[in-house]
Amino acid sequence: MSPSVTVFHQRTPTNVAAFEQLSSGEADIDRLPALRPLAELGWKVHCNLAKEPGPILHQIGDRFATLLNQRGALGGDVSSALANLTQANGSDVIWSTVDTLGIPLARMKKLGLLRKPLLYSSIGLPERLQRMQDARQRQRLLKRLEVCDRILCYGWAEAEQLREWLPAQAHRIHFIPYTVDPEIWKPLDLEKEVDVVSVGFDVQRDYALLRDVARQLPDLRFRIYSHPGLAQELGEIPANLECCGPVPLEQVARVYASAKVVALPVKENSYSGGTTTLLQALSMSCAVVVSESGAIREGYGLQDQELCSLAAPGDVQGFAQALRELLADERLGKERGRRARVWVQQHLCRQLWVDQIDQHLRSCILS
Repeated sequence: MSPSVTVFHQRTPTNVAAFEQLSSGEADIDRLPALRPLAELGWKVHCNLAKEPGPILHQIGDRFATLLNQRGALGGDVSSALANLTQANGSDVIWSTVDTLGIPLARMKKLGLLRKPLLYSSIGLPERLQRMQDARQRQRLLKRLEVCDRILCYGWAEAEQLREWLPAQAHRIHFIPYTVDPEIWKPLDLEKEVDVVSVGFDVQRDYALLRDVARQLPDLRFRIYSHPGLAQELGEIPANLECCGPVPLEQVARVYASAKVVALPVKENSYSGGTTTLLQALSMSCAVVVSESGAIREGYGLQDQELCSLAAPGDVQGFAQALRELLADERLGKERGRRARVWVQQHLCRQLWVDQIDQHLRSCILS
């Protein structure tokens, strides 16, 4: 008999649209990467995106989340967790792919409302906990996380930090590298429109650093694709830096390929080195400069000047120098890009990640 899993994704219009595409048999680029592959591995897959909370559950969930937030705790998407509680308890295992659902699901399991094994993918949980000003609420939340059968982290530093805070659960906290599909993210030979491009909305992106780098390199053309208010946030912008709004996922590959170098400046943190964007660009054989945050410092096999150029977080001079070196030697960027794609195909391809998720889900059922 096939095992069953209820997967909880963040309920956004983009994710709901992607789920509807998958349900109708259409191809999806990279938004809900595990649903179809898990089904192909024999799982009966359910997803919270299939059921929208009704008005009453929305009201209950919103009030409960607001109350928790007012007390200095983390509320999360209580409504979607409640709406899919019956489905979750009817499955063999539950997988939360985001903290905003993992936290309320862990609370429900602590209360006995959720009765099945819970696999929790943590994405930035240490930073969320550090922002909690009430130490007692922080300790309560950590106690609730003890009910998780496994916690997965895509940042090496995130796993290390959670093991330190939850020593009794350290054996249940696992790092696995995130991955991409190299058949989707392939090299494109396009005319170069700019020297340096950067893409992403992650709150850990350090676009102020890239602004300062652009000031130091006035002969280069820089372009950032991010949220519409970025230009205002950055203040005075040099003439060689263009701030653009968001770009559809379907067009991101062409954006990478339109630049000589992909730049990913990131603040020091445990979970994000612009990881998804980084892996997409590496898979496309792009020349990349990225901040070496705790998320990617270990676990991804990245060494400076091998697959990409690494700069210390916050180091304007180091980042600028790495860009200069790559732009001064086109052959160097191409060679690193070639090695990077091979590395992604061998060690960071999507199927490897799906296989690990499959193993962790099955282990939760057996534990």
